[in-house]
Order: sequence, then structure tokens, then C-alpha cells
Amino acid sequence: MSEIVQLPVNLLIRARMLAIELRPRTWTIRHRQIRWEAGRVHEELMAAGFQRWEAVRAHDGFITIATNRLHELDRQKGRPVAPVTIFERKTA
Repeated sequence: MSEIVQLPVNLLIRARMLAIELRPRTWTIRHRQIRWEAGRVHEELMAAGFQRWEAVRAHDGFITIATNRLHELDRQKGRPVAPVTIFERKTA
């Protein structure tokens, strides 16, 4: 199941900036850093009084946005990128 998560603008910018910072590193380091930063987002939201499910959705959305941005940046540079599956919701 695919779901669109809308993050607050500050988290969206944070995810995109993280992707830019991680661009020159290897994929292993990138994924570790993205998950670590997403964990920090989760902890910050829990400390701010959000419910657990809201923090988990923000965590997952943060990982998705940062990873997708890395794929976009790699494609621009000409590096080969693994295929990304995109789910579209069709309306009648």
C-alpha cells in the first residue's frame, strides 16, 4: 500500500538538505545517516507531544523524501540509479 505523507515544511527542507549533504558518500553511509536523522525526527516529535503513529508516519515520510531526493541528484549527475517503483492513484 502506498500512502502520501505530507510533512511540515521545515521537515521537508531538512530531508532535502540532508540528501544534498550525503550526495558524495556511499549508499551504505547514506542509508545509515538518513535512518539516524529520521530517528531524531521521531524522537523530537514524541517529545513535542505528538502521538506515536504520527511520529512513525513522519519518520517514514522523512526517509522516503530524503531517499527520493538522493535518486534525483544521482540521476542529474549521470550516475546509474536503481529503478524506483512509483505508485499512482488513478481517478475515474
